[in-house]
Amino acid sequence: MDGRVLPVTEFCSSGGSVISISATESQTSCSRTENQSGGWRIECTAPDGTTSTATQTFTGNLFVAPTFDNDAATNINDGKFQLDGAGNSDGDFVVASGASVQFDPSGQSGSSTTQYLSSAATISGSGTAIFSYGYSEIDGAVTVNKVLVSGGLGNFDGSVSVQEIEITSGEGDFASNLSVPTLKMAGGVLEGTANVTVTDT
Repeated sequence: MDGRVLPVTEFCSSGGSVISISATESQTSCSRTENQSGGWRIECTAPDGTTSTATQTFTGNLFVAPTFDNDAATNINDGKFQLDGAGNSDGDFVVASGASVQFDPSGQSGSSTTQYLSSAATISGSGTAIFSYGYSEIDGAVTVNKVLVSGGLGNFDGSVSVQEIEITSGEGDFASNLSVPTLKMAGGVLEGTANVTVTDT
């Protein structure tokens, strides 16, 4: 499948959702199963045991495991794109208004895994970035509308420029000073070396 776009709806379709995958490495097998949260779960195995995807554009809910490496751009137009395993990414996650990308490493396996985004990677757009389980290290810039930490540990070593940060459980660890209009703390921990200034009081 190297360099080809897989047939739309062959792997994912939910309520008219459209999902296309452009692979940068040959993938030996892909399978799909229904997910109780209303979407599909894709599992792909490459020769090295991981997936490496150049561009993924879709609407609807998509749950990806065991590994997802974003080497170019992942565009979330609608719904939720949930990463349920490890990853090592240099590419961009672009999240449209009303959509979300959810980092949930080891959420399915229960093992100790990490979602790592290098300094070259970004999370941008008008949507929401959710950190719900396990450990996620974000070294690149985060410029989405909202960051939600609802479990696990989100470690932000890069710059963060968002409209809202909400922490309901788990820990958000920020290394760079930031100003945010809205900060909500219903639980969890706000940590790090950064000064966090709330501009709307």
